[in-house]
Amino acid sequence: VFDVSWNADDSVFALGLGNAELSLHDASIGSHLKTLKFHDSSIRTVKFKPTNTNALASAGRDGHIAIWDLRSGDAPVNII
Repeated sequence: VFDVSWNADDSVFALGLGNAELSLHDASIGSHLKTLKFHDSSIRTVKFKPTNTNALASAGRDGHIAIWDLRSGDAPVNII
């Protein structure tokens, strides 16, 4: 685990993992919700948008920043 981020209402937390996966968990019971995959190498940081519980960004060693909207499926909505 390289980074952890909680959404604005603390109901979900995201883990940026060394295996290039973004793992989402229910914060109240710790259960796994879903795994998001885009990066080719380890995710170094993950941050939820403070004003939106469904928006987050991840940045990996691959040099990409992925913008995610949890309402729109399992693929990034934008890549930088």
